Amino acid sequence: MVEFKCCKRSLRIAGSRKGPKMTNAMTKKPLRVWGEESEWPWIGLPVSQLDEVRRLLDEHGVQHTVDELYVSLNDGPFTALIKLKRGTDGKAVQAILDRPSDRKEKPMIDILTNQPLRVSTDYPPRPSIDEVALNQVEEIQRLLDRHGFRYEVAEDALSMDGGPFTTEIIFASGTDAKAVQAALDGVD
Repeated sequence: MVEFKCCKRSLRIAGSRKGPKMTNAMTKKPLRVWGEESEWPWIGLPVSQLDEVRRLLDEHGVQHTVDELYVSLNDGPFTALIKLKRGTDGKAVQAILDRPSDRKEKPMIDILTNQPLRVSTDYPPRPSIDEVALNQVEEIQRLLDRHGFRYEVAEDALSMDGGPFTTEIIFASGTDAKAVQAALDGVD
């Protein structure tokens, strides 16, 4: 039996900050560094944000590893675990995550191909996003709802050659495919 333990508090830097903190794409709350007195600090986050956070840690010379297993609860988006090197100052890493920056919203990445999601206009006048992983649908829906797009998620899901199940998101007739693509690309 495997036993998982974690601390019950997050490490925070005192004082107010200007500008946005790096937020968890699923919870919309600030990303947190967890760890008991910074001995074994770690960060739990959606897989879709893994590259961005690792890049930020690398830019600041923070040594880390990524757990090989991703977890999905109730078929939700997969969550990754970044383990910071033993003895890393968790408060300093939290300050890096909380620091305002010139970061713009990153393009939404297809978790199957690790490429930016693309809107298909193969069947006008109804653009679509094809071959969407089922565990990424809710994340995409939140983004589309935030931008007010009208769409439907296909009721059927397919798996090719034993791969992950995918579906498609089909937009209302007359939807501006360029506006949808801009939302997926993180452009307001």
